[in-house]
Amino acid sequence: MFNQPIRNLAQLTALVAVLTSTGCGRAPMQTALPSSNDSSFTQGSYGYSARIPSGTVTGRVVDERTKMGIPDVYVEVQNVSPAVSTRTDSSGNFSLQNVPQGQQVIVVNKQDYVYLATQGSIIAQVLPSATVSLAQINLSPAIASASNAYLTSIGGLVEPYGLAIDNNHGYLYAVDRVGINDLLDKRCEVKKFNTSGGFVKRFGGEKFGVSKGNESSSWFDLFSHLSWSYGVDVDAGGNVYVAEANKDRVVKFSGDGDYITSFKDNVKNDFDVAVLNNGQIGVSSSGNSKIVLFDVNLTASAKDFSGTAGNASVNGGFRGLAVDSANFLYVIDNSAGPGGAIKKYDGRGGNPVLQFGNNSGSGPSQFRGATDVAIDNRSGDVYVVDAGNNRIQRFDRDGRFISEFGSAGRGNGQFDRPYGIAIDKDGYVYVSDAGNKRIQKFAPGRILNGTTSYSNVYYPTK
Repeated sequence: MFNQPIRNLAQLTALVAVLTSTGCGRAPMQTALPSSNDSSFTQGSYGYSARIPSGTVTGRVVDERTKMGIPDVYVEVQNVSPAVSTRTDSSGNFSLQNVPQGQQVIVVNKQDYVYLATQGSIIAQVLPSATVSLAQINLSPAIASASNAYLTSIGGLVEPYGLAIDNNHGYLYAVDRVGINDLLDKRCEVKKFNTSGGFVKRFGGEKFGVSKGNESSSWFDLFSHLSWSYGVDVDAGGNVYVAEANKDRVVKFSGDGDYITSFKDNVKNDFDVAVLNNGQIGVSSSGNSKIVLFDVNLTASAKDFSGTAGNASVNGGFRGLAVDSANFLYVIDNSAGPGGAIKKYDGRGGNPVLQFGNNSGSGPSQFRGATDVAIDNRSGDVYVVDAGNNRIQRFDRDGRFISEFGSAGRGNGQFDRPYGIAIDKDGYVYVSDAGNKRIQKFAPGRILNGTTSYSNVYYPTK
């Protein structure tokens, strides 16, 4: 570059500047760089940093059906450097700090959930030193393990047993043993909640008036409280039926807790009660291993409905009882041999239709002291409280295992002696967690979408 003659003073000055900066051991002049802890700078492609103003983006991620916040969702600003990301807290809330200004795309990711593409991209218009709050972000459960996720707990109980849902009026009823460590340690009462867990009232734990039932009783029984009661169900009019095992009878109350009557016939140590669609009342009689049917006048119309009359070898086995929308009855038989733990009967004639499950073990379709059963009438799925294994098992209407949830413990979704179960018309599952003195509420299970496969599913409109 120096083989041309220098013709003027300007060329000479330029040559001196080059020699000074490169040939005399001095570094080239550099532009001052910003401090490395200034988060409003992003690295440029030539090693320089450019100042880019930033702001904050906040929002909340929820389950689209339950509207509950989803914890531990990964949230990230797409295509920025350095990366900007965070995770949602226990309520589904998040805050992204130092997001570069301009239109940014936010992405969310959570195992077992999917963001619906039809909702469009999540766009944040970020302004310098400002906070932008995004609209609520909805995720949908994607696979089976997201079904029956824990939602909330209902407290204020002592030792809850049977549960029942009044779908016509939106109430949840629980039988609660309240006399523990008391002189009247068998004393029970019914607690009434709305399906969001709000307490409404209690009844049956005190003297409830003169019996109008058709059983012979002692004078004391005419003024007694509920004792050693387990199962409960509700009829179409909102009347409540409680299986009172200690007195071998069923007690009927109004939905407001007013005592109406009690009835018994060929019932011994009855554990559960279920109201059929035709108004009949089914009772699981554990002491003689029968299902007894009572007609609408509360007169026994089928005393040996299940066909086990006089079979002493299975005495004491019958526990939880449930009826599906087609009037099939399901009962738990804890004394059954292999393959007979859950029995299904035709409600019209008491004919056995199906049986499945084993009364030992902890694998799928195995139980240790199962206590209760409920039907999701959206799909016909059968839920069984596997109390000894502290879990709930789920089967299709033909007895094939689908899934399970729960484990031993005191955390959300864990159990200590679960007992009763009820499922409302939208598929929400309620489980009485006796040892933890609470009722837990779980999200609906998936249901069939006109196919025989569980891969295509939908949720009901709530």
